[in-house]
Amino acid sequence: MSKSKKTSDDRVLEALKKKPTNTYEFRKSGVFSPSGSVARLRRKGHEIETVERSLVDDFGVRRYRVAEYHLKGADDE
Repeated sequence: MSKSKKTSDDRVLEALKKKPTNTYEFRKSGVFSPSGSVARLRRKGHEIETVERSLVDDFGVRRYRVAEYHLKGADDE
């Protein structure tokens, strides 16, 4: 794998720098295990808060306790 390719961790961090992002938004962008990426980013020192939300998915089904991730200090980086 080329070093120029972005990892899922890179994509998660880029998205969180722009705005809080939930599990469904990550999956739509090709990151199918955002919780794993978030855990690795936390170990690297990034302060990421998880907030549970409910939402209606693309099929009209209400989903409860969907993780939404917030990067603390995103303006500082």
